[in-house]
Amino acid sequence: MRWTEAADIVFGQGINNRRSIGHRSRYQNARRRTFGASRLMLTKPELCRMIVGLVEINDAELLDQDTILSADVCTHADRIVVRIIRDIILRLYLEFDYVASPRFNAETDGKSSAFSAKLSKSYSNPVQRKECRRMYAVALANILDDNSVYDLTRTAEHDSLDRLRELLNGLRNPKIG
Repeated sequence: MRWTEAADIVFGQGINNRRSIGHRSRYQNARRRTFGASRLMLTKPELCRMIVGLVEINDAELLDQDTILSADVCTHADRIVVRIIRDIILRLYLEFDYVASPRFNAETDGKSSAFSAKLSKSYSNPVQRKECRRMYAVALANILDDNSVYDLTRTAEHDSLDRLRELLNGLRNPKIG
């Protein structure tokens, strides 16, 4: 079931709208039907979305299993790099705080301290925090195509985002399908 959730996230189905794919072999067969037999490996953006999806559903440790990182996910030589990418994404995701982001600072720049405190309090409620974390996950998943994740990440962590982008671009996975 967990593999199904990760597959749905990679291909944009979302956890709530998942189809019953079943176990991994049926997932692979569906994927080959979708992309054709010539497409054997995830693209870099798909791999990034898969890792972020696993982090989101709290199953990032699945990437420690070599069976999950099979040839259709990444090359054997890139397994260590994928795990490093996972560690960076996991740390950024767990440490995410919208109130500390440049975007929040831009929202409150030039406003009164009372307004800033009220806005900060509104972003600290569980529903809003979950929504912001989901927005951050989407931005992290699109790091290769978009720079919006930099607006949501503390300035001190921008070096980690640069390193993440560098590692993703260094993978042997195809850039596009």
